[in-house]
Amino acid sequence: MVRSTFLILSVILLSGVSNLANDFNRSISSKCNFETNTTYFITTWKTNNTGTSNSTSISIPTNPAYTYNYDVDWDNDGIIDTMGITEDFNYDFGIAGTYIVGIQGNFPSIYFNNSGDKAKILDIVQWGNIGWQSMENAFYGCSNLNSSATDIPNLSSVTSMKSMFRVTSTFNADISSSPNQIFPSQSSSIAKTA
Repeated sequence: MVRSTFLILSVILLSGVSNLANDFNRSISSKCNFETNTTYFITTWKTNNTGTSNSTSISIPTNPAYTYNYDVDWDNDGIIDTMGITEDFNYDFGIAGTYIVGIQGNFPSIYFNNSGDKAKILDIVQWGNIGWQSMENAFYGCSNLNSSATDIPNLSSVTSMKSMFRVTSTFNADISSSPNQIFPSQSSSIAKTA
């Protein structure tokens, strides 16, 4: 009786270890897919920085002048967690920390406009293939924002970049004199950044 119980427990334990290893391998594989997927607009956020959401949450700001239908990967695993979002969205991670978030779909404008969780967004990791329609007041007031992105945003439908990076005191990308120097291939119809 003791041997059969031991044998059953051993099989259960080995099965659990095997499932854990498979889950770990899927998780690593998904992270690699997310980090190399060029379609996502990827940003880094710190939930316990000052903002209007609680210390374990972030709020993605949208511009009420535009129509949205976007999907979000909240946990950097390459799998969409929330689909079909049509307005501002508040997400609670459950634990305060720094998180990498990916957005894809119809997301025409990010719109901090010197309010909300402007101090929680830390980095633009990747612009992705989002078809932006407005950058006016997009990151206005995002005092902790930097950019490690190596790609450029799709600004072909953007007509204003007014105050896009206003009061972004730590922003480290070169936006020195005009949109022509920032995003040279897409700047013919863009109003100058102020």
